[in-house]
Amino acid sequence: MGRRQYLERLALGRSAFQDIASEQFSISTAVPDSPTSQTATGHEYTQQYDSRGRAINPDIEQFNAEQRKAQNEVLALVGVVERKDEIDHSNGVRYEAIQKERQTLLEDEQSRGELLEYAIYASSFLVHLWPDSFRQRIQIGLYDRHNSVADILSAEWHHIWSGGTRSSLSKRFPGALDNMAVATTRTLLMYGAGEVTSRIQELILVSKFGRKTKMLLHHSVEWALEMVVLGIDVLLLPFEFHAATQRLGLAPALPPYPSLRSFLPAWYAGSFHTFGWRGAIGLRFTEQFTSPAAFLIMHKMVAYDAAESVLPIFHLVTDFRFPAVDDDPTKVVAPRIAQDPIGWVLYQCYSLRSSFLRRSGWTIIKRNNEARRLPEHEMGTRSVADNEIVPVHRSTVLAQLPAQFLSDAIDAFLTRLISLPFEALMMRTIAASYLAATAPNTALSHLYAPFGGGPLTQGWKGLAQYAGRIGLSLALSAAADVILFQGVFSAVKSVGTKHFDWGQKGRIGRIIYTEEGFGVREGASSTIEQIH
Repeated sequence: MGRRQYLERLALGRSAFQDIASEQFSISTAVPDSPTSQTATGHEYTQQYDSRGRAINPDIEQFNAEQRKAQNEVLALVGVVERKDEIDHSNGVRYEAIQKERQTLLEDEQSRGELLEYAIYASSFLVHLWPDSFRQRIQIGLYDRHNSVADILSAEWHHIWSGGTRSSLSKRFPGALDNMAVATTRTLLMYGAGEVTSRIQELILVSKFGRKTKMLLHHSVEWALEMVVLGIDVLLLPFEFHAATQRLGLAPALPPYPSLRSFLPAWYAGSFHTFGWRGAIGLRFTEQFTSPAAFLIMHKMVAYDAAESVLPIFHLVTDFRFPAVDDDPTKVVAPRIAQDPIGWVLYQCYSLRSSFLRRSGWTIIKRNNEARRLPEHEMGTRSVADNEIVPVHRSTVLAQLPAQFLSDAIDAFLTRLISLPFEALMMRTIAASYLAATAPNTALSHLYAPFGGGPLTQGWKGLAQYAGRIGLSLALSAAADVILFQGVFSAVKSVGTKHFDWGQKGRIGRIIYTEEGFGVREGASSTIEQIH
């Protein structure tokens, strides 16, 4: 206990060498209420005390205050970082939700666009049936040359609406049911043939034959499939012939299908093959090649090639193919007229189409670099010139449907224009064959002969009248395309704005369109006009 006072002096910050008596004397003489009682030490240190008599050190207090301030700053910084992490996480969750909603929206837009595309092209097929029939009737010389086109159209209009409902529909859509039957039957038969062929090829691959033998068998199966496809087309020729005669106005509108006897082999009475392979030229080697059956098979091959972006008739003599609607015109190689004259003509048709689309504002061109977003149908597009401010178009089927329809309509019109000689020859041959088989030969007198005759023998006046009627029939088809395009544009615009967030006031809003390249515009109407 003797060291208690010594330890107390050390604990209170006093000098351990100070005398106890002088310390007690200084304490007894100090003012008790003074907040800063001081005592002189041998080291020239002034001790300070608070109001309760406790020793304090201002330097230590300042140091502690600085430490507390630094600690508070660190804690505040940690709190800010924690809040920033929370905000970033919230933004990330929101961005992922937006992207998920966006992809779901685009997938729905893609599927809806595919359904709308099927409906639009089916409607286009039905709408063009009668204009095409009118043109083909002009080509065979069905109408009297003394009647004007207005009188002919008026008579046709009254003829369409005469009779019952079935008869009226058959006249309005001549050959529609035959074409549907051909498409359905051919698709099913070709699917079955393709499945059988693929199974046979798989068996050949796993067999123990040599490599050369496997290749030979593989090519043999492919050739066999081609022969099966040709056999299917020959089997369905009665449908094609009956549809053509209905379009020409020679066969009655009802019944809509040919008789079952027409599908029998050639040695049965009433079969199509008894007269369908008789050509317009009665020579031994050219009769079958100028027959209606040969022309119909060639026309079917032409139609299938046209669906694969190859122009009818010329697919065997040129390598040029019509580019897709979103291909860059600057990267399409133009054939030389000396090396590929037909390809050069087709390229001029493509130039007309691409120029019309560009001038009318329906340019949709794929980017050079694929977009990083998935799925594939969300690949972005860009403008033709990089220095032009053009909105980035969506690449879904629905968004590109108006431009695609317009492009197909232009290609079909130019193809129809180039194919007029072949179409006229085919339809005249079919008409002559049908009337020769079902009517007296005198019925052929008012029709143009397949080779020669008609406007070619009536002088410039007859030729001008024939060309004028053909031009008016083509204008009628073009007018139908214009009406259909307006309907397609209105339907796509309505569906996009109502269901798929087109415009600035959608479910996802401006964020998506900013990411896809759409700038901020003044109003929703201008945005809608820029988004196809």
